[in-house]
Amino acid sequence: MNDSENNTLALSGLEPAAVFQFFAEISAIPRGSGKEKVISDHLLSFARGLNLEVIQDPALNIIIKKPGTQGYESAPTVILQGHMDMVWEKTLESHHQFETDPIPMVVEGDRLSARDTTLGADNGIAMAYAMALLASTQIPHPPLEVLMTTEEEVGLKGASQVNADHLSGKILINLDAEEEGRFFVSCSGGTRCTLKMPLPFTRHGDEVLAAMALKISGLKGGHSGMDIHLGRANSNALMARLLNALSDLEISLVSVSGGAMVNAIPRSAQAQILLPSDQVDSLTQQLRDIETAWAREFGEVDPGIRISCTPVQDAVTRKIPPAESARIIEFLGQIPSGVQSMSPDIEGLVESSLNFGVVSEEEGALVCQCSVRSCVNDIRDGICRRLEGIAQTTGAQYEAGASYPAWEYRKDSRIRPLFEETFQDLYGKTPEICAIHAGLECGVLGDILGDMDMIAIGPDMFHVHTPEEYVSISSVKRSWEFLCAVLERLR
Repeated sequence: MNDSENNTLALSGLEPAAVFQFFAEISAIPRGSGKEKVISDHLLSFARGLNLEVIQDPALNIIIKKPGTQGYESAPTVILQGHMDMVWEKTLESHHQFETDPIPMVVEGDRLSARDTTLGADNGIAMAYAMALLASTQIPHPPLEVLMTTEEEVGLKGASQVNADHLSGKILINLDAEEEGRFFVSCSGGTRCTLKMPLPFTRHGDEVLAAMALKISGLKGGHSGMDIHLGRANSNALMARLLNALSDLEISLVSVSGGAMVNAIPRSAQAQILLPSDQVDSLTQQLRDIETAWAREFGEVDPGIRISCTPVQDAVTRKIPPAESARIIEFLGQIPSGVQSMSPDIEGLVESSLNFGVVSEEEGALVCQCSVRSCVNDIRDGICRRLEGIAQTTGAQYEAGASYPAWEYRKDSRIRPLFEETFQDLYGKTPEICAIHAGLECGVLGDILGDMDMIAIGPDMFHVHTPEEYVSISSVKRSWEFLCAVLERLR
């Protein structure tokens, strides 16, 4: 029995039957980011088989339109939205070939997972929900426009190319949330900013100076959006603090680097410095004192923080003289990092943040890459202007890179009270209204489509984007029933 047949058998008997049937079907189709042609064509064929109006745009996004059922013909059109692509990750032991093999699914109690790979419930469950609704003749609903986008996982690329003329709905239900009973009503927009500081190296040949390697390590790091509120230490910001704290020493910079990805809180940073040999003992003592102070400051969130200082073994042939080094160190210290403001509307939500993500050397310049996020576009832009101002006053070059808009909280939403009331009626408890300090396609689509009333929902998913990913089967059922109940009330 092959994996496709095994999936059909494994999911048979699960409820809702139609949803899991379609999920098994799409899980047999390769759909990694940038490789959505086959799944897009499959959705196109599926819609045509139901005699529904369908559009496949140049980005391979799919829009399927279905009229409202009897009594709902004149109801407001609702856009159901998700994405086709999934993250392809597998264990080191796995021999799975994503481009050819079906996802090998496993059912254990209430868990649906994959064998040694990502499951793709993010966002395959959204496609399965949509297909089940489109295929049904029994579920009452308003006119539907199902929008499934491409390349969401690599920068919301498909959503950014949606043509507003292809859609008429002003209500959008995003099916890409991963926590049942938590309704998302806002997300951050983001901009990647880069500052480049020229490095005035001179030749080093003074053997009197000692070459020392400094390293900050042992930090937890994390996602620059989802984990920024935890107050974890940022190794690049700490290296700037450390170097500034050594201002009484005659330091010449040799190199500074840290971090690996701009959207990850950096976990380590390194620097090589030169200083007079008679200042090495003072350096060592100051570093011990700083490490002790940081252990107190970050003991709850980053108990593993460490500072090491070791002699450089290789010959050092360049340096930045002390005066210029001090100017560059001061520049590094001006770059902010972490939470910048909290939302006044949603308790506990980070309104804006800046992650000092990567420091590297490229073509004779110190390159500092930052990820700026905010759920208010003006605030995000203001932080970017702050960085631009730092560059202008320190002699650095500023560049604004990739950007995506925020989905701003809508106080006058008409659909949010209906969703809350429906959830309360079905489950006897109040759902949590929340926002996420990361990007969702709602921000991009709201920017393109104009005045939209939007909300994001979904079943419980765990460890997404990892081979440990799984979805709760019972939560898929409840979230399906909730979606159907909401659609029945939207008339």
